[in-house]
Amino acid sequence: MGRLDGKRAVILGASSPDNMGQHIARRFLAEGASVLVSGRKQDVLEAFAADTGCAFATCDLTEQSSVD
Repeated sequence: MGRLDGKRAVILGASSPDNMGQHIARRFLAEGASVLVSGRKQDVLEAFAADTGCAFATCDLTEQSSVD
């Protein structure tokens, strides 16, 4: 059992390959969390989600409508 079993996490800024957001998401997944990654680049997020089994959503934090 992982330390984050049964927990949910949203990781922002995970839309660049092998960046800090993706590393954090991988660690949370390894510890048992359900993870949703988010960022601006849908193709990168889709590939990461397919590779790891997490969920993804596009979001640009600089645009209020995207955050809403």
